[in-house]
Amino acid sequence: MTVFFQHVGEAGGQRDFPKTIGTPKTGLIKFSFDEIGPYLSNLSVSELPELQNELEKASPDGFQIWGIPSGAKYVLRSLKNGDHLLLLEAAGQGGSFAYGGRIIAFPTSECFQLSEHLWGEAKFPLIVFMNGGLTNYPWPQFCELVGYKPNWNPAGQTYRITEERLAQSGCVDDEQIVETVVGRRFPIADTHSADLDAFEDPNEEFFSALEGRELLRQHIRRERSIKLVREFKKRLSNFSCSICGFDFEAVYGDVGRRFIEAHHTKPISQMDKVEEVNVNDLVAVCSNCHHMLHRTIPAIEPLDLKGRLAVALEKRSV
Repeated sequence: MTVFFQHVGEAGGQRDFPKTIGTPKTGLIKFSFDEIGPYLSNLSVSELPELQNELEKASPDGFQIWGIPSGAKYVLRSLKNGDHLLLLEAAGQGGSFAYGGRIIAFPTSECFQLSEHLWGEAKFPLIVFMNGGLTNYPWPQFCELVGYKPNWNPAGQTYRITEERLAQSGCVDDEQIVETVVGRRFPIADTHSADLDAFEDPNEEFFSALEGRELLRQHIRRERSIKLVREFKKRLSNFSCSICGFDFEAVYGDVGRRFIEAHHTKPISQMDKVEEVNVNDLVAVCSNCHHMLHRTIPAIEPLDLKGRLAVALEKRSV
């Protein structure tokens, strides 16, 4: 994992922190996906639900949002989920960090519409969603920690803490640097829900739920039933992909235990108002196959994709 930090500037911090991060006076801001989903129309039909799923799993109680100018692309080209970002409000004597946390998700493309909605201008389209906390860690102390000169001016840019500076700090890892600055760690959320550990015979009872309810915001989107997906996964006796056979636990060990995605055989976007969907309308698929199913509109039928895969594998074996 890597720690990035951005020099926001005192004026920028006072203007923007109250909108998407929070302040010591008002407390930490916590967004839900419903609040920002309508402003992510630039994302593909497959990426949007994946992003929602990532956010709700990683930080179910809410998250913070930060935007970075397009010019910082070269610094963030290696950015990945699980990295950390520290926000420096002011440098120099008396300056301090105001916030720090773990990046839990980020869109793959620039989100100008969301930037405009959140900060009143479209100049911060590199969006990161975070789980973090407020702080007041002094800049001079940070410079001493990682080996910057006390009078160094970060000049409003975004930087990455190198392995050399990490070693110099005496911290054992990036998480310890963040803990030093913010006062606590932000571990990667466990993706396994406790209620998924209990297996049930799928023949014991019929379970259904209503999906596709329209939520009225400034736009309309379709609501996905989290309970239905959980019930579907709870009933599975085999967590391998029904298309390619990939088994996350077999490949990744414990971290992949009981992980699989649920594909709706009838896409929510095509539902007519409220429709009843039951567990028999869901198919267990790996992330790759799930993306492939949604490469076309309407989505490819699972059996069709399975047939295409079989043909491809047969050609490779010749």
